[in-house]
Amino acid sequence: MGIKNNIKNKYWHINWIIPLSSKYLVYGKREYIKRTMPIIKKTKIIHGKGTVADDYIRLAKAVDIIINNKRNLFYNLDVNKTIITKGVIIGNFTLDYSKIIQKDFYSLVEESKDNEAFKIKEAIECLYDRIIEKLNSVENNSCINNQLSNLQGMLNRKAEHFAEGLQRVLFFNSLLWQTRHRLNGLGRLDYILNELYVEDKKAGFITREKALEFIIEFLMILHDDYEYKSAAMLGDIGQIIVLGGLNPDGSYFESELTSLFIEAVKKVNFPDPKILLRVSSKMSENLLREATETLKIGCGSPLFSNDDVIIPLLINKGFDEEDAYEYVVSACWEPFICGKSLDQNNMFTFDFWSSFCEYMSAFDKEPDDWKTFYEGYLRLLEKQASRIKSRLDDVIWAKDPLVSLFTEDCRKTGKDISEGGSKYNNYGITTVGMASLCNSLVNIKKIVFDEKIISLLELENDRKNNFKDNDKLFIKLKNMPKAFGHDDEEAVSIVTEILKAFNKGIESKKNRLGGDIKFGLSAPDYLKIGVKSEADLCGRHSNEPYSTHISANDAVYTELVNFASDISYPRNGINGNVIDFFVTPDLINNNSEKFVLFLKHAINKGFYQMQMNVVSSKTLIDAKNNPDKYPGLIVRVWGFSAYFNDLSDDYKNLLINRAIENERVNN
Repeated sequence: MGIKNNIKNKYWHINWIIPLSSKYLVYGKREYIKRTMPIIKKTKIIHGKGTVADDYIRLAKAVDIIINNKRNLFYNLDVNKTIITKGVIIGNFTLDYSKIIQKDFYSLVEESKDNEAFKIKEAIECLYDRIIEKLNSVENNSCINNQLSNLQGMLNRKAEHFAEGLQRVLFFNSLLWQTRHRLNGLGRLDYILNELYVEDKKAGFITREKALEFIIEFLMILHDDYEYKSAAMLGDIGQIIVLGGLNPDGSYFESELTSLFIEAVKKVNFPDPKILLRVSSKMSENLLREATETLKIGCGSPLFSNDDVIIPLLINKGFDEEDAYEYVVSACWEPFICGKSLDQNNMFTFDFWSSFCEYMSAFDKEPDDWKTFYEGYLRLLEKQASRIKSRLDDVIWAKDPLVSLFTEDCRKTGKDISEGGSKYNNYGITTVGMASLCNSLVNIKKIVFDEKIISLLELENDRKNNFKDNDKLFIKLKNMPKAFGHDDEEAVSIVTEILKAFNKGIESKKNRLGGDIKFGLSAPDYLKIGVKSEADLCGRHSNEPYSTHISANDAVYTELVNFASDISYPRNGINGNVIDFFVTPDLINNNSEKFVLFLKHAINKGFYQMQMNVVSSKTLIDAKNNPDKYPGLIVRVWGFSAYFNDLSDDYKNLLINRAIENERVNN
């Protein structure tokens, strides 16, 4: 079929942390570098002879202790001091906070066979003692006394009260940010704190109302330093709280504490921390109603993750059953086993459409038929996917004695997590351009092979020229019915076969730590990569954004859900597969019960994950023109939420256009 040897690898986009200079390691995103450079320039680097753990000791002695006498929970983050490490600092993960709530910090040190653990112990003791000394030195009031009480026994005994549990999460969370572990999640807080809450309430030590106050303060504290914590874009923070979830016996875990966290997120109405609700057909309808009420306010929470689909896929992938049932997510939505994983889930973004452009540009004569053409691409895609390993192995992780201390197998063996000491050492990649690829393939089959309206080479020539000399053809392609995201068996089959071919290319590949490579149908880069990509064959000019995750602006919600649920995800295709759509507040407000029924249908149908923007195009347009009227307007951008006013015009316009299209079809 005349394929030229023309491999350019334009379909890969690096996401991991890369060096900015010899002294600093930050996310390789232009927006992040520009925004954080003033902070970086005045940051004091704590570094000397010895190991990373030695630098933790130096840092603990150097950070400023900042007291807030109006809060009941203590949190300290000195944004002007940090440490330097050789290698890439682990991010996109969730620390196993249960280990310092249901047990104590000293027991972790005693379990560890790594000598560095004792240096981390020294650093934690130093920081803790300095905090207690500073709190005791200021004028006492009820809040200071509560902070001292909640910090009491933090290192040498398990938490005894609900507020103590929250306090321990805050203490170690602040240390992660202090040492530049970006995009770190918070785990199943309703699950790991539930026993403390129940016992406190039973003993009369706390009321539901008081617990809600504590959770609200907890969320507000974590929202502090919003700009400093943000990665590539403002709001890209990764502080995600996982709620609910299936138990191994088939029952569904939910509690009063689950509802309290949802209520607290609704009351503070911040873009971060955000909530991921693990849903199932076994969950109560009342919990879905509570989630719907929170969605109404437009805070971007909760994101839904379907245990009925995800847990079996995790087990099929090779995760132990007990671990699969305990899954949380890393920064956005990628499944992650906290306390047992290195898994880094946002290493590369693979551009499906650009990979296909490479295939198209290699033809120097017409293919014989559709089958030959289509199967040729699947073979090339498999080869493209097989090249991943060599690229991923370029990454050298920084030694991380703190995270290793919280990782079960690292404690048992004394092997650092950066060297493959954890139980799971998988790498995850994200993808864009699937909708362009799927719709274009459907169109090619129809107009080139079935109806023979145009030859493939003529079509490719017009496409490469961005249809400048054939606007009529572009309009025809744009007006052809879209298949991706619709009730279209051919589209489902195409996506499933593409994922299967991609999976075949990577399934036998191991990274240098012995882990597998995972991928998913979602990515944060649909705009950034799209505006650098060539025109497709379904109505998108070159340098225009791709569609978002699993979305179709011209599809009704049930159709989109049915499409996504019918896709067969291969063994490694578990790194986040997210339905994304817009819905107006009025639609939910006027049809609350119907919307709950829609969510129940979607869960039962079997979607993987789902997120939505609850905002009208009218509001977005007005906010763009009159930003001062909407200082707190929140939108979902990638796997996170952000303030609309913080976004660039490119993102604002994209969100507005998507909202208009969704309303046209669904309202």
